[in-house]
This record gives sequence, C-alpha cells and structure tokens, in this order.
Amino acid sequence: MSFNRTAGGRGINVAVIESTTYTIMDVKNFDTYEYNSSNLDEWLDHMVKVGDVVIFFTFDEASKKLTKNTRNVLYNMGSGKIQDLWYRCQWFMVTQKGIQGITPYEKITYSHKNNWADVLDEKLCVPFQITGNPIVSDDLSNQQLSFCNATFDEYTEYCNESNEHTGSFNYGYMRSESRESQRTTPSRLLDRTE
Repeated sequence: MSFNRTAGGRGINVAVIESTTYTIMDVKNFDTYEYNSSNLDEWLDHMVKVGDVVIFFTFDEASKKLTKNTRNVLYNMGSGKIQDLWYRCQWFMVTQKGIQGITPYEKITYSHKNNWADVLDEKLCVPFQITGNPIVSDDLSNQQLSFCNATFDEYTEYCNESNEHTGSFNYGYMRSESRESQRTTPSRLLDRTE
C-alpha cells in the first residue's frame, strides 16, 4: 500500500495499523479547525475495522469544529479525555476499534491564557491487543451519607432520606448572576434551582 506518511496537519491526525500484520493501513488528517468533523465520523465508521489499532493526535488547533457527535464516537473508541479537548489543547490517543472501556494510552495537555498547551512528546510500547480500563461511575451515596451525618441540620432537604437525589438541585451558580453575586455560602446553594 502506498501513501504519504507525512500527511499530518492542523486538526486531528489519524494513523490506522492492522493488528495482525502490523501494517500501517492509512494516515489521514482531518482539519477540525476549518471544517466540521462529520467526515472523521464517517471515515472511522467505514474505513477502520474492528481490531485495528488507531492512533489519534492533534496538531495546532483541533477543537473549533469538533462536534459533539465526533466526541461521542471517540469516547466509544476508548477516549476518556476527548470531552476535555478545547482551544489549543494537545491530545493523543492510541486505541483499538472495538475496545471495551477506556484506553490506557491517552494524554491531554491544556492551553493557558490563550497560549499553546505543552507539547506532548511520548514514546510508548503499545501491544497490538489493547485492553481497556473499566468505566467506573462515581458512587456519591457514601459521600452524601458521610456529609449528611456531619451536617444534617443545615441541609435537611438534601439529607432527607425520603428525598431521592434526582439531580434537580443546582449546586452551581445561575448564569444570569453577576460575577460579584456568585460569591455565596454553601447554605445559599441549596435554595437555588434551575
């Protein structure tokens, strides 16, 4: 197979490796700064086979037109960090199509004050059969119980056993508030709902 191995560029760059022959099948660039990332979704769906090892890495700026759907596709391919990719971040992931869980081969660095993120310079030894780490959701029930045992009187609505926590509380700040009014005490946070 003949292709340009230096086909990288601005946005998300992808290399696909066939996992039984260790052959580089394709190297492709998706300019997600200039163009919508739906072409990346389609390419991953049609051109990458289950079992192929896939290397993703960003160059320059890759988040501007990276859609929510593409982020979900990459999450389903094993990314635990793609949702955190923002302006001028640097990110890479080595995964395998069909992986269960989160790939252990992923890293992101963040930009600061409109400057570039730190360069990622990693050297990895990656097996051709990647085992994902399990996706574990946070169990807040023990934390809630401990909190309520210590402070029940002040937070009766939150700590009432008959009140299932449904996510209806807004523990953050309302968007319409001014920056100065965002300074609040914890007891005021419980009184706010969206």
